[in-house]
Amino acid sequence: MPDMWKGSGLSGLDGRSTEQKNNGKYSFKIAGNKYKSKMAYQSVDISGNSGDSLVFSGFNKVVGPVSSSGLICAKVVIRNTDGTNTTHTLSWPKSRHDWMLGDKTIATTKPYSKATVYLYFSNQPGTCYFDNFKLEKASANYILEPSFELDTDIIDYVYDGEGKRFSKTIKYSSLNSPSIPSVIARRGSDAAISVFYHYDVNGNIVSEDTKTVPLNGAEETKITVRYIRDDNGKALSMIQQLSSNNEQRTFYFLYNGHGDVTSLTDSTGAVVATYSYDEFGNLTSSTDNVYNPLRYSGANNAYYDSETSMYKMGCRYYMPEVGRWLTRDSYKGDREQPLSINKYVYVENNPLTNVDPTGFWKHYAHKRLTRSAALQLGFKSKWATYMGKKSQKFDFDPFYNPIASRHLHFNMNQLGVPIGQDSRQIFAESQFNDTTRYLRMMNTYKHVKLDKATPAFKIGYGLHPIQDIYAHHNLSWQYHLVYEWPDIPSKHKERCGRDCYNDALQATKQYLIRFKSEGLKSYKSFKKVYLR
Repeated sequence: MPDMWKGSGLSGLDGRSTEQKNNGKYSFKIAGNKYKSKMAYQSVDISGNSGDSLVFSGFNKVVGPVSSSGLICAKVVIRNTDGTNTTHTLSWPKSRHDWMLGDKTIATTKPYSKATVYLYFSNQPGTCYFDNFKLEKASANYILEPSFELDTDIIDYVYDGEGKRFSKTIKYSSLNSPSIPSVIARRGSDAAISVFYHYDVNGNIVSEDTKTVPLNGAEETKITVRYIRDDNGKALSMIQQLSSNNEQRTFYFLYNGHGDVTSLTDSTGAVVATYSYDEFGNLTSSTDNVYNPLRYSGANNAYYDSETSMYKMGCRYYMPEVGRWLTRDSYKGDREQPLSINKYVYVENNPLTNVDPTGFWKHYAHKRLTRSAALQLGFKSKWATYMGKKSQKFDFDPFYNPIASRHLHFNMNQLGVPIGQDSRQIFAESQFNDTTRYLRMMNTYKHVKLDKATPAFKIGYGLHPIQDIYAHHNLSWQYHLVYEWPDIPSKHKERCGRDCYNDALQATKQYLIRFKSEGLKSYKSFKKVYLR
């Protein structure tokens, strides 16, 4: 079965065949069965507006007997953005037994976001061959593997020593290549395309250089794509420049609350592309003719790779079709968080509120560290576990997570500029002072039922930035040295080893000792409530 096609009712006799062909070395064969319906189909990424002109065409040949009651046809079902479908059919005379072209010009009546092409040979006794199918808009064919050739496209990825992608080289075969226009002219047949990536100090892609070298000897094309980012690394705009004519186009990103790119505007403010997604990042509709790899979770620098239909998120690739990571998480997980034990699950199956810009988000080192230190200092297991959970939860709090408040995880102010006094220490001290005031209130206003969990909550939140001082040191956003703590493998072991964990443990103990000392002074029932 060709990679880009799927089938229904097919058997081992059906599929790519060299017996009959109209174009290239192969066609698609469906062996007849007069009692069975058979078809092959492909979902096509094509979108546009009402009034577009599409051309649907393809070749068909039947060998052997034909039944007048059976079906021999091809259909394209266009998915409109209002939820309706529009169907157009190609049919061929059943009395002919040579290659025949069927074609139809389609004028769309509604905006549309996708299409599906079906090849039917149903309730027929003979054998049918299909070849060279096209769904064209502006002379660009959107059907992949239109002639059912073997996939000879070659994609090479090169990574640097830190695991960042350095380059991508694609060689397209002439018969398999789509001719979808992209960037200004992104893809072509019989061409080798090389893309080189450039990063800032935080690991964000700031530019791409694309070189297209036609294999027929024509002049190569160079395209540069640059990203303009704010101080937190979020892409604000994209500049595309074609070297052959110095054409330059600027596009601006518009995001929703989750950080997904919902539309692009040009320099005049006109909307040139729109995107809609389901919860897990699958594109449900789009209208665009612009190269743009920042889509779902684009504000968090998730990078869409069109060749694999996956998102590069930090250290791992994410597959939106199945809502899972391509590779295993290196963290063991936590028994109290069952979903963390699954090495492939994406953001604990809760993509509505969670994001994962690094691919390492769901680890539980903060919880284990806090609980271990608290138990060693004599806190009750209940409160040791509670403070550990709050320290861990800090990463996922909508106000305090690394996306919303990087200065609470890295040594920088809210604009992302390093400052003299460690911003994490400042927050930890404010949490400690709030805890002290609350303990004194608990001691003074005994007739008022104050929540005994509040001091532990504040201490847990104060501990996370303290621990991040040793997890991140003064490195930037991309580097999370907590991954170097014991039993957590990493390729950056030279940055931080077991000493990082031990230093963080000692700092955690010092913070908890202060909490214990202040609690015994400020709240008479502190020992009874919190200590063993």
